[in-house]
Amino acid sequence: MKNFKLLLVAFFLLNLVACNKDNAVEQSTFLNKDHVELIKQMGFTEEDIIELTETYILEGDVVVFKDALDQINKNGQNEGNARLKQAFGGMSFLVGYGYRHINIFLDQQSFNNLNVEAELEVVVNAYNSMKSYLEFNIVDNANDASIIIEQGVGHGTDDCAEAGFPLNGRPGSTIIIDEGVVGANFTHNQMVFLIAHELGHCIGLRHTNWHSPSNGWGPEPKYVTHPDNDAIIVSALTITGTPWTDNNSVFNRFTCGYSWSGFSYYDDLAIETLYPGVSVAINGPNDFYNQCPATGTYTAHGSNGTGSYSYKWYLSTKAGGFDDWLYIGSGSSVTRTFNYDDFLKIRVDVTSGEEHASSTLGINNKCLGGGGPL
Repeated sequence: MKNFKLLLVAFFLLNLVACNKDNAVEQSTFLNKDHVELIKQMGFTEEDIIELTETYILEGDVVVFKDALDQINKNGQNEGNARLKQAFGGMSFLVGYGYRHINIFLDQQSFNNLNVEAELEVVVNAYNSMKSYLEFNIVDNANDASIIIEQGVGHGTDDCAEAGFPLNGRPGSTIIIDEGVVGANFTHNQMVFLIAHELGHCIGLRHTNWHSPSNGWGPEPKYVTHPDNDAIIVSALTITGTPWTDNNSVFNRFTCGYSWSGFSYYDDLAIETLYPGVSVAINGPNDFYNQCPATGTYTAHGSNGTGSYSYKWYLSTKAGGFDDWLYIGSGSSVTRTFNYDDFLKIRVDVTSGEEHASSTLGINNKCLGGGGPL
């Protein structure tokens, strides 16, 4: 089974990923050998390289600045992401745990006619609904921002947008939308798709279909075996549990103009695998049919935390509209006697380091029977 991939960027200080429809530029025959070597160490072939004045375009839509490559040659390898180094060999560019709170500033004044405030809010909510340790927020001040979204001109003839990859554990700092290409004809769902796609690059995701034959398969630094014919092709780092192709992925290449219908199942899985957030589960009885009063013991199990776990327990009733959460104790377990002739909910909140999560269990405590667990 083939997998989603992350860009091999052990020596990659800065790039922009331009998601374009077409790129009509000529390839130079006089390439800087040091630059070529670094680019090949990222997992690309020399045939992937198209040279512009200040940048290289790789794989048709990955933009690398020449001065960034010069800085790499001068200073050496990027530090990358300490928390994920062991799992990914220190070679993937991901957002470090210390930069998990990602503030996004929309420079709406840079646009002439487009207003993407509503679209950005949809995207942020979609990312925050995932069970990852990343948290996205929209801020009103560019000085508070991790990422700035602004109007700009793409590097190719038909670029829709560009986005930076993470740098030294920080998310990519810029998303540029080319209003001249996108125009006023983009629908709400098309713009949501575009921003969601670009934001994925800012947290280190490469295109899901990076392995298209047009990408120039070849024997570069990391390899994977094609499941159909055992051929060795150039690879990026794998994300466990995801398939080789996913036509529903928001992160596929050549998708400018596609409409948003949500992240695919494997998009969610990929991000939650790379950035696992703290979670908690409740174990305990949830149906006291015809038992009133009833006593139950409930145990919480936290996982993916960054420190010790602390728990707080709460109880709510349907009669209170499930908004009357009553604090009933702390610790990894709690025992409670229920005297309510009603549906109940018990909730546990967990804190580990600076991360928080909660879990809720519905309980049927109808003394006269009927109904079922929530």
